[in-house]
Amino acid sequence: MASSGLSSLTGIFRVSKQPAQRLTPECGIDRHVSLVPLCPRIYFDVTKILVIDDSKMMRLYLRRCLEKAGYEVEDWESPSAMEIPERITASAPDLILCDFQMPGCNGTTVARMAQRNHPKIPLLILTAFHDKEMESNLLRLRVRQVLAKPIEAAALTQAIEDALATPEQVA
Repeated sequence: MASSGLSSLTGIFRVSKQPAQRLTPECGIDRHVSLVPLCPRIYFDVTKILVIDDSKMMRLYLRRCLEKAGYEVEDWESPSAMEIPERITASAPDLILCDFQMPGCNGTTVARMAQRNHPKIPLLILTAFHDKEMESNLLRLRVRQVLAKPIEAAALTQAIEDALATPEQVA
């Protein structure tokens, strides 16, 4: 059965056969809506990616790539180090994708603050300045991968899928 509208209502999944029909919380069955009991609710789980970059153009590019791949995206301009833990808690991302070089707060600071307060959230760092020492320092902070800019959408998506599929390595 092809459905065009879905809703979760306290243990009831309503399926509309007509796209323009308004789904209402009343119980009852009519010729357009069927009710199917659930145990207890259905939630549609979408992976949320937090993008942190000081470049508006880069945030827009990353958002477009990630949304096209089916991810929910929240983006921030470079935050201050002190607000990172609280904002990450409020955002509740499944993965953080962060630029390395930003004014005021670089990728190392984001990695330290994120891992100290949210160690299970995978973190990927993007950088245009590849440096082996910087990369090894970031990997010691449990950054999953350091990615080079510019990055193709397919490579970005693959890196995110790999980070989400790999369990956290506890040091």
